[in-house]
Amino acid sequence: MKIFVKSWKYLRNLQKKRSIRDFILILNYNCNISFQELINQLSLMNKEKGKILIVDDDESVLMVSKYLLSQQFTEVITLDDPELLDDNLKSNSIDVALLDMNYTIGATTGEEGLNLLRTFKKEAPSTRIIMMTAYSDLDIAIRAIKEGADDFIVKPWDNDKFLSIVLSAYKMGPNISPGIKPQNTY
Repeated sequence: MKIFVKSWKYLRNLQKKRSIRDFILILNYNCNISFQELINQLSLMNKEKGKILIVDDDESVLMVSKYLLSQQFTEVITLDDPELLDDNLKSNSIDVALLDMNYTIGATTGEEGLNLLRTFKKEAPSTRIIMMTAYSDLDIAIRAIKEGADDFIVKPWDNDKFLSIVLSAYKMGPNISPGIKPQNTY
């Protein structure tokens, strides 16, 4: 990896333009890296190391959001059933969770999502929470924010805005509430 980064910086700093082919030849010669390894390394260089969880009952929302977020983050977990959340909270340290507000067909109150939000605040208080809904009721958004959500996304969303909201929540770092003492403070 060190040779890879050194070679990449060397090529970027050259005055004359080099092609990707030249870069691959240099890497192959210097550290015997294959084209597939090169692609994998390049894709990891620009990704955030965060772990994102998406909980939504709509398979298309899960698929699209996972595709978008996988380009920015190293790990994206999707759940189509909020009942599976308990296992994932215990086994994973989630940086940002995107939670749908309604899971039952015909439900529009947002109570199911607010219950999940409360579960997160109790079980994983440092996780940043973004609530999502197709029902853009201002009262639901205000309730979610008052109960501890960091942001709110209305479906369908603009992809750039969606990525910006998730990235902003991630970059805020762990949610440290007044009642929670950070570990390892000196």
